[in-house]
Amino acid sequence: MQTVTKTEMTRDTVITGAEFRDFYKNHWPREFYIDDCGVDFEDERGDYILPDDARHPIGDFGVAVWQGKTGETWAGRSFQDHEMIELHEVYAEVMGKTQKQVLVAFRIDPEKAEDFVAAAKEMGATLI
Repeated sequence: MQTVTKTEMTRDTVITGAEFRDFYKNHWPREFYIDDCGVDFEDERGDYILPDDARHPIGDFGVAVWQGKTGETWAGRSFQDHEMIELHEVYAEVMGKTQKQVLVAFRIDPEKAEDFVAAAKEMGATLI
């Protein structure tokens, strides 16, 4: 579990597959796309395939490339067409602000999974 701020995040900061999945599937800003990615996280159909317990430096996931309108701003910064920004900067901006909850992943005996999920829901957790 980690809460990130801009100053703590670098391209060498290691994140888990579960953290990247949450960021990419639930918080990714539409104004960007990923380029030069060195980690296979989706298959050819767009299904997420990176294991939750995988660990990679966030810099290995490539760079974020602006696909919004030229001159539009995001996070107080104006972008030009196809301008690149380090992925860890996008992650820190998005997750540093939205992280009012943390993502936690567990491996558990399949026979106990339903009880585990029920107990987590009682504590206010959301199954994703």
